[in-house]
Amino acid sequence: MKTKKIVRLKKIMSNKKIIINMEELHNIKSYDAEYYHSPQAKKIGKEINDLKKEYIKNNPDDYLIVGVNFHQMLWSSLPQIPKNEQEIFILTGKGLEQEHNQNYTEAIQFYEQAITLNNQVCKEDIEEMIQLNGPGDYIYAPKLKQRVRVCDRKILSDKCKKLEKEAKDLEKVNPSEAIMIYDELNRLKPGLKKYDKRIEICKKKL
Repeated sequence: MKTKKIVRLKKIMSNKKIIINMEELHNIKSYDAEYYHSPQAKKIGKEINDLKKEYIKNNPDDYLIVGVNFHQMLWSSLPQIPKNEQEIFILTGKGLEQEHNQNYTEAIQFYEQAITLNNQVCKEDIEEMIQLNGPGDYIYAPKLKQRVRVCDRKILSDKCKKLEKEAKDLEKVNPSEAIMIYDELNRLKPGLKKYDKRIEICKKKL
């Protein structure tokens, strides 16, 4: 019995159409308040989310689905979404893959392309939101810009770690150059006392 259940689960996890059908049925039934608040609905909702996570884990190159999931939209809503808007999800998925692989510069490029497309494709909706709520980022842009900020921080962190090691290695053999690197680190990460301390140590070696 357990074997049959495992086979069934594996079949579902490898077939997004089954997951989409499950999600669509669950969403339709959720319009009924009695079902929506029931333990059964909670159980099924969790099962669908778990299946989605497993599918994405096993299919990271299904960029459309990865992007839709990231933007917290129903997978079953895709047929109603225009192709040019779907391209935003694809670019998002490609960015997430690059970010996962620690290719942060490449990830930013995909995210920025998605932001540009968001501003073009959703222009009318964005203009309406600006009129109602004032200037800002709308539709898909807020989450995309958040990923850009994360990637920028990762790039800065990696660069600083590299410079810190380089400066530390130079302290004994070339303290003057080490000071120059610590000055650069102070520029990149202002307000940290540790670089000033290293500079004072290097000055004593001159």
